[in-house]
Amino acid sequence: MYQAIVGPPKEPLVASMSPGWMKFFAVLGKSVYKQAVYAVSISPGSIGANSTKAVAVAVGGVKSGQVVTVNRTAAQSGIGVGNAWASDTDEITVEFFNVTAGAIDPGAQALKVHVI
Repeated sequence: MYQAIVGPPKEPLVASMSPGWMKFFAVLGKSVYKQAVYAVSISPGSIGANSTKAVAVAVGGVKSGQVVTVNRTAAQSGIGVGNAWASDTDEITVEFFNVTAGAIDPGAQALKVHVI
C-alpha cells in the first residue's frame, strides 16, 4: 500500500538514517568518478574503402586509461565512429570507419567526448 507524502518530513532524512546507510553513502560518494564532456573537432583525412583509421586528438584533462565515449554531432553517409579511448595524458584516440567501396575524406568532424 502506498501513502502520499504531504508536506516536508518531520525530521531531516539524514538524522533518520541508520549508521549502515550513512557508511554506504559515504563510500559511494568517494567512489563516483569525475566526469566531463568536451567538444572537439577532428580531421581524420582520407579513410580507405571498407577500412578503419585511428586518429589521436588533444583533450586537456584526460588521463590514460579513462573510459571514453564519443558521439558525432552530425551524420555523414558511409562514415562512422567506432572505438574511442584515452591513449595518453591529455589525448584520446578515435577510430573512424568507412563502409563504402571507395575512399572518403570526411573533413572536420565535430564530436562530443564523454570522459569518465
